[in-house]
Amino acid sequence: MTGWRKRQVLKLALEALETAEIDGNCEYGATEIIRKALTQPERTWVGLTDGVMCDIAIEHGLMSIDWIDFARAIEQALKEKNFDRR
Repeated sequence: MTGWRKRQVLKLALEALETAEIDGNCEYGATEIIRKALTQPERTWVGLTDGVMCDIAIEHGLMSIDWIDFARAIEQALKEKNFDRR
């Protein structure tokens, strides 16, 4: 679920819970938890530059450009995995 979609779901859930609270059918704590989640800032991915990756490769004796391609593929997989968890 993307960050935007998650926020939309939280907003809809909050609206439904607020309506239920007015009708006396919901505990107060649930809306506060959702409000708190909605106030959390969106996190953005900060990747490594090619220069930093090259420095790491040199540091570890890996001079092949294949290592940089491999590192980028891992970074992309991590990025997708982290954004899917939002």
